[in-house]
Amino acid sequence: MLFRNLFEWKRSGNCSKEIIVTAFKNLLPEFDHKETGRYLDAKM
Repeated sequence: MLFRNLFEWKRSGNCSKEIIVTAFKNLLPEFDHKETGRYLDAKM
């Protein structure tokens, strides 16, 4: 179901980081995302 939702959000253009994090939290209650403002791209 998560992958179907991600596909639909991407296809519709309504896919944001907040939506994805919320979907993961609903699927995995122990998932704990901490926003640091740092991204892997900046490290490379």
